[in-house]
Amino acid sequence: MRHKTIGKEGLALCMLLMAAMSIMGFLFMFPSTPSENLGLCLPSPNIWPLNPWTSWGIQTGLLISVAIGTIFLNKHYNFVKSPDPIAAAAFLIMSGSNPWLTHSLDASSLLLLANMLCISVLFGCYRQPNSTQEFFVVATIISLGSMVQYAFLLMIPVYIVVGVLLQTMHFKEVMAFCMGLAAPFWVGIGLGLLPLDSFTLPEFSIFFARPVGKDLFVLLINIGLTMLFSLIIGLNALVKLYAGNSRILILNNIIAVLGLASCIGIIVDFNNMTAYLGTFYFAAAFQIANLFTLWHLPRSKVVLSIIIIAYTSLFGATFLI
Repeated sequence: MRHKTIGKEGLALCMLLMAAMSIMGFLFMFPSTPSENLGLCLPSPNIWPLNPWTSWGIQTGLLISVAIGTIFLNKHYNFVKSPDPIAAAAFLIMSGSNPWLTHSLDASSLLLLANMLCISVLFGCYRQPNSTQEFFVVATIISLGSMVQYAFLLMIPVYIVVGVLLQTMHFKEVMAFCMGLAAPFWVGIGLGLLPLDSFTLPEFSIFFARPVGKDLFVLLINIGLTMLFSLIIGLNALVKLYAGNSRILILNNIIAVLGLASCIGIIVDFNNMTAYLGTFYFAAAFQIANLFTLWHLPRSKVVLSIIIIAYTSLFGATFLI
């Protein structure tokens, strides 16, 4: 039996720690979040008329649900060769360490949930001769999401790349994908549910387009260290996985593509970067899981404890500024 680094008990403790950080962030921190409408034609979640406690509860609940979903996703497709729920634990700790992500409902959890559903649908399409239904469903999810948050638009090229990686993106799949993108808008406009004057164009803002205040300083350290850590692990994992099973390599590359896309979104859409944080941590969590799975670290519990302490320390540092 493979040695477990964290197990169910450790996952439960990580979930409690995440909940504690989320509650503290909600009660004692007031992170600056986008206040304008960021949807193409419908109000974005950050301006929905929700009670603050309800908004926080939905956001935290969705993040915990995604963490649990990572366990079933990997159990079904087995692309991280370990039953240990390290990815779920890492995602919980990273998410909880960032009060900009857990403070209230915004599109970050919706985009994350959509991405997890999309890859769950597409992972089963590896080298299939016909995947038109799956690509239509994925495109429809992206299209619906873009109505309330334009960050979903960044996922369009991502899933085209995913289709190429899975060796299933043919002419029929491209047409199904385009139809899926158009269908929700076509129906909405045709039924008069989406007036033409309700549409707005996204306004992107490059990294550091505006001054970074103290309230964002620790957040940027958190993101920067996670990016660096994920890049180092991801490149090493790519080397180790290259000589192994091609399906496992491709599925891990898809997770890496999602992480890269979210990093690009954070940089080129700085004022709206919170929308990409959930997906960013989701991809980083699987890189951390690969660290423990591929390297068979002799003191794996100590290494994992150091990672947890590092992120909780970053969370604590937000109280000092």
